[in-house]
Amino acid sequence: MLDAVSFVIGGQQEGAQQQGFETRWRRTVEGRQIQYESIRQNTGFGEANDPHRESRHVKIDVNISSPQKCIFKTVVMTAYSKGTSKESFYAPSNETSTFDFNKVQRFDLEEGNHPSVVIEGKGWLCKEGTCQDKTTMGISASRQDDLIRAIESKRRAIDFIKKACPGTRR
Repeated sequence: MLDAVSFVIGGQQEGAQQQGFETRWRRTVEGRQIQYESIRQNTGFGEANDPHRESRHVKIDVNISSPQKCIFKTVVMTAYSKGTSKESFYAPSNETSTFDFNKVQRFDLEEGNHPSVVIEGKGWLCKEGTCQDKTTMGISASRQDDLIRAIESKRRAIDFIKKACPGTRR
């Protein structure tokens, strides 16, 4: 269940390499939580206005756990590299989010020119003390074949989550 939620919400999947990332997602299980880690290029590298302009790489760690049935907590840690190093990073900043699928009223995959996952429900997603009722997450891939596979994978993950966490009336 943690893998399905992580995949639908953030695109993390063991061994997958997201667009713009240099490394594949590495997955580790620690007790009742899963951690995904990957490194991407810092798009602001060298730009005068970017506070992290000296850092060529960004390490992303996503920890996901489920403190209660159908409630998921993610902690996304972002660490910038010391210069061009891929091994040495500054202390990470954290962003914590809570996803309450018990409050979800609509959970769909919309296809078309810009395929996306849409989730709606009163205060279903809370970040840093602020909650929102609707979230739309785009689905993209570099090739059409990959996009078709990504849409199908998301559809299966959504169906799995819906069965385990039916939410409120849909």
